[in-house]
Amino acid sequence: MTEVSAIQMAQTIYNVSTPVPQPFEFEKIVDKDNRIRWMQNNWHHSIYWSIFYVIVIFSVQRFMRNRPALDLKTPLIIWNLGLALFSLGGTVRMLPGFLHIIQEFGFTFSVCDNQYGRRIQPSVFWGWLFVTSKVLEFGDTLFIVLRKRKLLFLHWYHHIMTLMMCWYTTGHLVAVTHWFGVMNYFVHSLMYSYYALSALNIKMPRIIAMFITSLQLSQMVIGSFVCYWAIHTKWQGKPCEFPDNAVIVALTVYITYVLLFARLFYNSYISKSNKKLKSK
Repeated sequence: MTEVSAIQMAQTIYNVSTPVPQPFEFEKIVDKDNRIRWMQNNWHHSIYWSIFYVIVIFSVQRFMRNRPALDLKTPLIIWNLGLALFSLGGTVRMLPGFLHIIQEFGFTFSVCDNQYGRRIQPSVFWGWLFVTSKVLEFGDTLFIVLRKRKLLFLHWYHHIMTLMMCWYTTGHLVAVTHWFGVMNYFVHSLMYSYYALSALNIKMPRIIAMFITSLQLSQMVIGSFVCYWAIHTKWQGKPCEFPDNAVIVALTVYITYVLLFARLFYNSYISKSNKKLKSK
């Protein structure tokens, strides 16, 4: 069966029992239709959250300019460990349904169909937590400015654009958001684990940090590709359900991520000036 025919066939099997992951009782509390309607009507609130975040972060940074850095070791450990466990839970619960869609219907279906994934209740529950947790993750930056660490443009730009993009694409029923959620959960489960161990003063080989950054860059490359593939499929006249503007916005944002993370990787692990600084 080709991927395109799988898209067509899937329209007739929504009510047929398929081997998808079964939800736990607590995962049934999220009603997919209500949540989608809420996001369609309220996705623009992500813009307000982002403006508030930027004002707070740079105000706190200015406030801390002539004050000693805060230690915050214990809160930082708890914060990173909590987000690591949360991300691991999201990975474990969303990945089986995600793989089920690809194995049953193919890659193109996974980036084009915006209905079937919403019948997999664990993915609905953890997908909703994924998009709403982007507000919670603003807390990462508070630890940076209160501890007077260097605040990179990539850091705060990534936070605000991810929040707005995820809320916008979810509200506009863009299927590639499923890809975003699974990849983000997986990478964050490793990234926050690394941060938690670092906060515990556990020394790790530099190659571990390099591996984490490589995963982040790979995530952005894949995110760009799935957006491109959705656009390519639709423009060829094949079935692919999404508003053009929504997926083009996502593609644009992911391309900027690729450029910024590639620059971070180069400056951190390849640049000769950085190597000299590390050796000193």
